Amino acid sequence: MESSGKVFLSVPLIALLNDEEANSQHRTFYGRIAEICDKRNLNAYEPYFHGHPLEHDYIRPDEIYRANEQHISESRLLIAYVGKPSAGVSIEIEIANRYDIPVILLFEEEQADIVSRMVLGCPAAKDHIVDTDLDSLLNKLDEKLDGILERLAEERASALVQKRTLFLELLNKAHKDSGLSLSQVDRFSGVNKGYISRLLAGRIDEPGRDQIIKLCGWGWKLSRDTTNRILRAGGYPNLW
Repeated sequence: MESSGKVFLSVPLIALLNDEEANSQHRTFYGRIAEICDKRNLNAYEPYFHGHPLEHDYIRPDEIYRANEQHISESRLLIAYVGKPSAGVSIEIEIANRYDIPVILLFEEEQADIVSRMVLGCPAAKDHIVDTDLDSLLNKLDEKLDGILERLAEERASALVQKRTLFLELLNKAHKDSGLSLSQVDRFSGVNKGYISRLLAGRIDEPGRDQIIKLCGWGWKLSRDTTNRILRAGGYPNLW
């Protein structure tokens, strides 16, 4: 059966290095989170198998950063245990925020006072699962995850509709403000005027990023900032 998406497990590794018992307990905990994901046909990426600071000490820090950033950007969801302070987990949560990847935070009730308000307030942190101990957290995650995934899918669909509306509004405004005809924009940008017409009418579901850049930069002579705003609205990376 085809996977329905990747889930990145964000976990504190350094914080557990000097406590062998806690380290073993948490590995079991993370493994069970992966099993909960697997039940829903979600592929859990477990960082300690790929970049543990002791078992993979030959991997450079910059390589760890780039690899985790890539995996997070490709994920449907990030599940973060924040019951122990961890700079790495905090950075991974912010990377998820940058890529608009929703985050579920897990922590015990007795640890609530040490969870950073910056983490709790991160816009990507869509759900907080709090309970008395690790086993209870697992049970609650298993109980709530289907509902969370359904709600996130609905929110994402709604956000995509809003983004597409803004994208089309910005494209049409750029064309109107340019004062150019479709034929002129065709000639300046190299993008066929029939394509431009369908694009402005919202009849092209997935316009190419290169086409948008040609229209913005060569056709309508927009600034870099305005071009980047249009690209972001369309779900594309900035120029630079």
